[in-house]
Amino acid sequence: MPMRPHVTPCFYPPQIVRAGSRASPAPKAQSIYRAICKIGVNRPRSALESHPTPRTTLSCKLSIKRFSSASKSKLLEFYRQKVNSGTLQYDARQECALEKLASLHAILPSYEKLFLAKNKKLKPNWLTNKLSPVLDGFLDRFYASRLIPPKGFYIYGDVGSGKTMIMDLFLEAVDLRFKHRTHFNSFMINFHESLFHDRTSKGKPEKAKVDLIDLITDKMVEKSPVLCLDEFQVTDIADAMILSRLFGSLWSKGAVILTTSNRHPDELYKHGLQRELFLPFIESLKQHCIVHDIDSSTDYRAQSHQYNGPGDPEESLEDKWKKIVHNQIVEPRELQLYSRKIVVPRATEHAAWFTFDDLCVKPLGPADYKLIASTFRVIFLADIPVMTLDNRNEARRFITLIDELYDRRAKLIIPPDVQVQKLFPTISDIRTRTGVATGEEEVFAFARTVSRLLEMQTAKYLEAK
Repeated sequence: MPMRPHVTPCFYPPQIVRAGSRASPAPKAQSIYRAICKIGVNRPRSALESHPTPRTTLSCKLSIKRFSSASKSKLLEFYRQKVNSGTLQYDARQECALEKLASLHAILPSYEKLFLAKNKKLKPNWLTNKLSPVLDGFLDRFYASRLIPPKGFYIYGDVGSGKTMIMDLFLEAVDLRFKHRTHFNSFMINFHESLFHDRTSKGKPEKAKVDLIDLITDKMVEKSPVLCLDEFQVTDIADAMILSRLFGSLWSKGAVILTTSNRHPDELYKHGLQRELFLPFIESLKQHCIVHDIDSSTDYRAQSHQYNGPGDPEESLEDKWKKIVHNQIVEPRELQLYSRKIVVPRATEHAAWFTFDDLCVKPLGPADYKLIASTFRVIFLADIPVMTLDNRNEARRFITLIDELYDRRAKLIIPPDVQVQKLFPTISDIRTRTGVATGEEEVFAFARTVSRLLEMQTAKYLEAK
């Protein structure tokens, strides 16, 4: 028997009191209330008769729409329209994931409205301005006790199976006031930047970090409680140690998290340092999100025809660079990031040339790659070596670089002789397969990088605006 969707509870329906008569629930409000009870509100139906008769009346308009099979199928209908138009290729496992998401798709718009009303983020009108002194205290108590967020969604599976597409399709179809979608790397970069800025500007001592996290999460949910994070992964001990407090603060404020990953939550930060301190976060994640395995081994990125940039596929990288820049001024350039500079050996206004050593041997990180991807539309990357476990640090930076470029749809041109599938050893190439020290984490993450690199060399990707 399928689980009933988790729905935000609503207040008791208004009653009409006439002089000399007993109070009875308003018929329309009563029917709506019963409809909501039917889909999972944590209040028994008998409360409709046992609730004490109020001595005053309060006319309210119920904002939660009745959850029906019609509304539940809207997301699936949207997906099928994309398939029928040829935009997407039909996949039964993707459709199954969207069917699981359909309940959340129907609930989120109403939950967002109640959330914003609770936090007074909705645009006020003359009536609310007049009544606010009287109602503020009542509404604060009402929302605090009844605004229960629905569970989020954690979808995981093999690379190229359509997880990101599913999340983007969900966001395109859902009716929200504000849609916050970002790559998990960027999300953590922005968080650490905000933490650093608040700590230095406010002069807060180290022990006040928890308060600073609360201030940051307040800003995160200011426009909407819904956060969509692509490619959830944990490889850094600093992130691992702070995620529990960061997401705990978000969930306590009513945030709803939708995220994709290549790994089941139990596999996150596998073999990481002090992982026992990370385990409570995994349990919280599973408690606040529905975990769904897309269960597909099809890599749609790898099915596309490889193109490898403008002109003849066998042309050298240098010849392709000349075609791209074509009489533009080419000169070295420096990008400023905090107190350091990123050197760009060759650059035009929209194109840049780097070697592998420039970006992956030097101690650069996600923030650097984010700045590069935001500054240049086309990036040429020369001298890409075959990586081994001896240079796993370079491999990690390369993985992060590709994630940032892909997330911002930057065009990456690589030498035509690079065999993407052979850039890093596979699990079968590794004799000892346990622990980060043997490179298992890098091998697992590199599978995603290979899939993305293959897509990034296709005509469809490179010619897209």
